[in-house]
Amino acid sequence: MRSDNFWLIWITLLAIVMRLGRLYFDPLFWRDCILYIQMAQQWFERGSYIGVLDCDRNASWIPPMSIFLIQALMHIGVSVEVAARLLTIIFGCSIPIIGYLISKVICRNRYIALCSALFFAVNPVLVDYSIQPTREVFYLVWCGLTLLFICKGIRYRNEKNWISSGCFCAVASLTRYESFELLIYVILYFSIATFIMKQYTFVMALKHCMLFFLAFFGVFILISFLSGTYRVIYDNYYSYLSNSDKIKAIRVIYR
Repeated sequence: MRSDNFWLIWITLLAIVMRLGRLYFDPLFWRDCILYIQMAQQWFERGSYIGVLDCDRNASWIPPMSIFLIQALMHIGVSVEVAARLLTIIFGCSIPIIGYLISKVICRNRYIALCSALFFAVNPVLVDYSIQPTREVFYLVWCGLTLLFICKGIRYRNEKNWISSGCFCAVASLTRYESFELLIYVILYFSIATFIMKQYTFVMALKHCMLFFLAFFGVFILISFLSGTYRVIYDNYYSYLSNSDKIKAIRVIYR
């Protein structure tokens, strides 16, 4: 019987072929991708995220992580278009592996896990997004890794898994704002698992939850400083959260 690694290699190769083939037949960038590429180019030329916002203040609605990765790769000497395409394809081809790992933890069945990997490798929507440098593929990878370690933390109750999930959740939150919702879900999980399902002692639940949040805020702050976005990140996120439809709905309910 072939090992899972053997099949994962072939599934990953299939994912690469699918994405390169899609790129060959449709090499044009989507309209939103042009903005990301322009922001990465400005960041590279001006040397800071502030320089990007000086050119276009409306760009503050885009979290900086995906732009930062693209401009960072440009320092090896490639153009912004090549950096954007290369990163997107690499991240897109890693999604089947992440899907396999999540399915393996949840289902504990190698065949279901391998089928999940195959599905993510050939899914037409994922193939399209895997060649277009928008936030989506980057977000799916970071959010997928967050969910992977949350699932491991729930199943194995290992402190390292909750720390890892907090770290990846921070990166995901710097890629798309929606990742902040995971913080609420983690609190709800520990509350239900502790007080209703009695799966945790209060001390253990508090410890694991605190490790998750400490890792989240530690990595969030660290990356914000390293990427030079700490001076504007609060304004960007406060503006988004205060104007989001969900927050407005809550205000209407409790008014």
